[in-house]
This record gives sequence, structure tokens and C-alpha cells, in this order.
Amino acid sequence: MKSQLSLGFVQAVDEPTRGSNIIDQVFINEPFLLSSIAIKPPFSTSDHNTVSFTVAFDCPATSRPLPSERRYLWKQGDYAAMSNYLRNFDWSHMMSTHFNPDDLWTVFCDVLNDAIDLFIPSVMMHNSNIGRALTRYPSYIRVLFKRKLCLWQQMKRCPHDSNLRVIYKQLTFDCRAAVRDFECKQETKFIDSQNINNLYKHITRKLRNSSSCPMLYDQTGSCVYSDLDKAELFNAHFHSVNVDDNGNLPKFSRRAEANTKLDTV
Repeated sequence: MKSQLSLGFVQAVDEPTRGSNIIDQVFINEPFLLSSIAIKPPFSTSDHNTVSFTVAFDCPATSRPLPSERRYLWKQGDYAAMSNYLRNFDWSHMMSTHFNPDDLWTVFCDVLNDAIDLFIPSVMMHNSNIGRALTRYPSYIRVLFKRKLCLWQQMKRCPHDSNLRVIYKQLTFDCRAAVRDFECKQETKFIDSQNINNLYKHITRKLRNSSSCPMLYDQTGSCVYSDLDKAELFNAHFHSVNVDDNGNLPKFSRRAEANTKLDTV
């Protein structure tokens, strides 16, 4: 913590996050950018409270375009025309002008991709979580969450009450089990419905992940937005803290008898 303070950062958490200790901390070099910070109930069965905070800053409009992906409509493709296109392509000329296997593979893939672009219609799909409906749990699960929140607030007022801690821990496991049981029932409904389209949509929603690394600061304090610059920044940091191997192996005391061999274990 001394190193962060020496670099001009300010520790913003002023309430205990585990027991009576402030273990989970938030450091910021511009305190006025921190618009709100609050200590909330732990996530799932964790014994650390959640630290929720909001940072206010202006993000340039050109920082990052909305991620998009081309989706091909394979069922609407003109495969007869594609077959004719590939049949009339001058493969002999391609083979005679490219001698390296890597070059041949690259050119071959380019020909196939050109054929797909010509004869398979496509649409651009935006991969964003904006507007996605949140999961609404049934009333009995929401009641468990409210009871958990009430118990957590009582624990803050009486941090040394062991009975409250035991009840809260049991209620936490009950909440997790109820959510897991609800999700299993939802997935069972998709399977029992025998609607393959709904099942694939459900799997796609579960696998989709459009989160990205947030804005970073480089050594000069400038904002870093592009993925390439972020990767270079992380690489430079990891290289700076890397320790070269000195070739010295630590000594470990023998735990087995001297006559023990691998085939006797």
C-alpha cells in the first residue's frame, strides 16, 4: 500500500470489507472522478464484502467501435453458381505461381473466401450486451435474496454475533442452491421442448461474451484504448516484473524412505 500512496494514489474504501478489516481496497489518482463508492453484501459464499464504485470520465467517441460480426446466411446461398465459379477457376495457374506450401494455402483460402462472399448472402451482427434482458428469478428466490440482505445489514451492526454469522452462511448456501435449481429447471424445459432453435439460442446466450478490457493508462499518463496498445502495455509490465532464473534449486527434505522407488509406490 505504501508504494501506491507514494505514486499519488488515494485509498477510497473507508468501511470494513471482511470482519473489522479493510482488506479490499480501491486506489485512484483523481479522487474527484470517483462519483460513488459503497460496501454491499458479499457475492455468493464469499467472506469478503462487495465494493461497488462508479468512476466518471469522458470516453472519446472514436475510442472503440461497436464490435460486429459477419453472419453468413448459408441456407440462402447459390451453391450451383459457386460450384461453377470454382470449376472455372484457373487452379493450374495458381499452382504454377505459388511454390511455398504456406503461400498455396493462403491463396486457396482466399479463393474460397471470395466465392463465399460472392454467392452466400450475409448480414452484420452487433455483439453487444446492451438491451439484453436480465434474468428475473421467481418470488421465492427474490425473498431469499432480501432475507440475505437483511441478515448482512444486521451483521454489520453486530459483527461479533456468531449466531448471525452461522445463519447468514446457511442462507447463502440456500440462495445458491435455489438459483442453481432454477437454472437447471430452465435448461430442462429447453431440452424437453425438443425445439432445437430455442436450445441453440439458449446456448449462444450462455456462451456469448462481449466484455472487453477497459481503458488503461501508460507510463506517461496517457489513455490507451486500442487492443494492440493494451497488449503491448501489459507485455511491458510483465517483462518489467519478470525475474530471471538464477539456476539455483531450493532444497527439499526427503519425505520418503531412502529405499523407496517409483515402482513400489
